Amino acid sequence: MNVTRTAGAIWLVFCAACFRPLIPGPDGLLRPDTLKGGNPPGRGVSAPVVSKKVAEKAAPATLYSGDGYHCQVNPARFAEVKIGDNVLCPWTK
Repeated sequence: MNVTRTAGAIWLVFCAACFRPLIPGPDGLLRPDTLKGGNPPGRGVSAPVVSKKVAEKAAPATLYSGDGYHCQVNPARFAEVKIGDNVLCPWTK
């Protein structure tokens, strides 16, 4: 029984080390964070990436949800998104 627990613990530690946080890339798509140490410079602690419906847009790159959250995207992604679309983004208040 102890061998099974030890093997399970080793497997868990090994797998947990393989996961990396996802952040939106310059094109607005989620990509693994390639920087060692976590968040890119200037980003601070990132908000959780969730899907929300876009209620408003403000050029050049701000999306607003109906519940008071907003999200910054790059201009190319901003042009693609339409009001009513569900968008994965680190929405903040």
